[in-house]
Amino acid sequence: ASGQELLDRSWRRRLDYALLAIVAAFLGLLNAFAMTPPVYELQARLAALLNTRSEFLILTLLFLAGVIVLPLLASWGAASLNRAVVVAPQRPRRRDYVIRYAYGFVPVGFAIWTAHYLFHFLIGPLTIVPALQGFFADVVGVPLLGAPNWTIAMQATMPLPAIRIIQMVALAVGLWFGGRVIWRAAQEESQGNPLREALPWLILLLFLTLAAVYIFLQPMEMRGNVLG
Repeated sequence: ASGQELLDRSWRRRLDYALLAIVAAFLGLLNAFAMTPPVYELQARLAALLNTRSEFLILTLLFLAGVIVLPLLASWGAASLNRAVVVAPQRPRRRDYVIRYAYGFVPVGFAIWTAHYLFHFLIGPLTIVPALQGFFADVVGVPLLGAPNWTIAMQATMPLPAIRIIQMVALAVGLWFGGRVIWRAAQEESQGNPLREALPWLILLLFLTLAAVYIFLQPMEMRGNVLG
């Protein structure tokens, strides 16, 4: 309970698992951001800066920055702050701090992914009907379900404000459990003040959550080709 599995010492001492937990959370954020209008403006600015019209190149750079560079820099910075405040003769390595606190990102990352896909499901749950109609008619060649009727997709659409509330609740729950995982790790393993050691990681979780709130308040759309 309360994230006990995330504190299980039988597997949580591996750096690759720890980094995977952090990267997965940032990937969820980037995945949602890639479907909002601000990303198109960012792509256009990068394209102008690099004098390129290759969307593949721009998306690759955004992916590397958002999923590799940013999480690595953030975790390295938090671990560096941890080492800076430790007065013990032998300070833990940065990787030790990353491994210690990375699993707090699991609930937050799960909440981000859940909030994102809940939007797509709740905004048009009956989209599956015309999609299946089109599959049988166009792909199989046997219109078993009749011609695709896309008006069905709009009949059970949940109001957008209600969807936003559900998304915010999911993010709040993820932040709560992620914070508890980090706080418990600090209480059990910190060499000094648990709050001072946990604070950089709690701030990172808060940053991710607030960034997700901003993204989910943006109009969500399918990806297009912004560079023409």
